[in-house]
Amino acid sequence: MATWSEVSSGEPFAARIGDVSLGDLRATLSTRGVQTNASADALLSSSIWDDVTTETFLAVARTVSELGLIGGGTYPDILRAARAVGLGVCPPTTGVFLRLALRDQPAAPDAMMSKGSAPSGSLTIATDPLFDEGLPRGFYLRVIGGVPWLRGFHCSDEHVWSPGDLLLFRDGNP
Repeated sequence: MATWSEVSSGEPFAARIGDVSLGDLRATLSTRGVQTNASADALLSSSIWDDVTTETFLAVARTVSELGLIGGGTYPDILRAARAVGLGVCPPTTGVFLRLALRDQPAAPDAMMSKGSAPSGSLTIATDPLFDEGLPRGFYLRVIGGVPWLRGFHCSDEHVWSPGDLLLFRDGNP
């Protein structure tokens, strides 16, 4: 898997998922000191693990503005803009595998858990909406004070993401 410099460069990198069981993933998250929030825990206990297949795909990080949404955009707008430039969504389990691989993600410039917006220094994994509104939408990665976090996030289809928010996509529409 990739290093943070590869992810943040904006160049495609190889992402590998599905070659470890959920039990082993949970154990490794714990061993490496990865913290989770209740939303990530809900996703770790959800049906997204029912049909996980092992695959390697090219992934690429883009800000909302790099997708052409200079003033920001809603999650549906972001997914449409990504597809228009040849990017697709990642499998919903990608965040867990990437959290374990990205051991060198730099610490966020602050410790605020920004309610209502993507926190500074975070990387959101772009996936198709997973569940009905009110349940976690997907994962994001962040490091706070040297501690790696795997967090779940919530957002409505009306929430406007900031131009600088960073998301991870599959390079190429599947």
